[in-house]
Amino acid sequence: MELVYIYHSGFALLGDGYTVIMDYYRDTEDKQAEAALRRLMNEQPEEPVAAPEQGKVHDELLHRPGKLYVLASHFHPDHFNKEVLDWKTQRPDIIYIFSKDILKHRRAQKEDAVWLKKGEEYADETLSVRAFGSTDVGVSFLIEVENKKFFHAGDLNNWHWMEESTEQEWKGYEKNFLHEVDNLYDYTHELDVAMFPVDPRLGREYMRGPEQFVKRIKTNIFVPMHFAPDYGKANAFRVLAEAYGTHFIEIKYPGQIIKVKGRFDHFNIDVTNLEQSIRFYETALGLHEANRKVAADGSFILVYMADDHSNFLLELTWLRDHPQPYELGENESHLCLRVEGDYDEVRKFHKEMGCVCYENTEMGLYFINDPDDYWIEVLPVK
Repeated sequence: MELVYIYHSGFALLGDGYTVIMDYYRDTEDKQAEAALRRLMNEQPEEPVAAPEQGKVHDELLHRPGKLYVLASHFHPDHFNKEVLDWKTQRPDIIYIFSKDILKHRRAQKEDAVWLKKGEEYADETLSVRAFGSTDVGVSFLIEVENKKFFHAGDLNNWHWMEESTEQEWKGYEKNFLHEVDNLYDYTHELDVAMFPVDPRLGREYMRGPEQFVKRIKTNIFVPMHFAPDYGKANAFRVLAEAYGTHFIEIKYPGQIIKVKGRFDHFNIDVTNLEQSIRFYETALGLHEANRKVAADGSFILVYMADDHSNFLLELTWLRDHPQPYELGENESHLCLRVEGDYDEVRKFHKEMGCVCYENTEMGLYFINDPDDYWIEVLPVK
């Protein structure tokens, strides 16, 4: 799976049998794009110059086999280029998924696309696209495909304009932004990839919105966009992103290909008695609580247990409305931890705790079980 940076807020997601093009504005080889974008960002009318039909989109992506989806988050010309509607002559099978504000502003006809507003969803056998809110116009998109979640923010950002707004005004803008982020959080706590504005035009606090986003939503990979175009300032967000455990992709040029690769992050188990489980993992394996999230309505608590040697986390999930023991069935999946020190002494300690549930003397290993009967393999450090 690959993510291609096209230009500005435009990306393409490439998978086996599908291509998703998002918020297309200009192609990768368009030498007029930067000047045109700067005029738009400064609220000057864009000069009606035809964009050259060359670049990665025209030369490659429109010809890829499989399904072709084109998404547009709103009607602004730097997010929606009407040229995309002409692509249907080359690809009559194309599937357009547009925000309803594009129809409202008469940039396309009703029969041209699938139209979404906040809270609505398109789904087929390949992927699903769910519309979330924006703090400007239109929507943001959550694409779920191949068991991964890709979020394209559109114009969702903390557009505080702090240096030219009153305190009451910018705090109102910020409140609206945080509300939209909370709506996304209510649907999913974690994203595999987020494409999100890092716009230097906001002044000294231009990283405020992106930081609030990765602080609230666990984001495995963050890709900046809508940076007008100032690659250096956009990529400066890397330090803050990584402080929240987010892998940051530096954008360096149009057409850049980003390989989407998984990396181990955490493993979740559901527990009935949270405090008892925390004490068990502290005592038996020396883990410690690294972080916790508590639902505003008290419906769940997530506690992340960490060791002192890796970034991998064990997530303990407590659900208020599930007091009964969990049915683990015949699921033989398990965690494995390596322990330091004298392995036989550690095994003796676990036997004294009464948690050794299986020993394989031939292989020289054993398992312990936690209060909810999850099994953990215990091995010595290599």
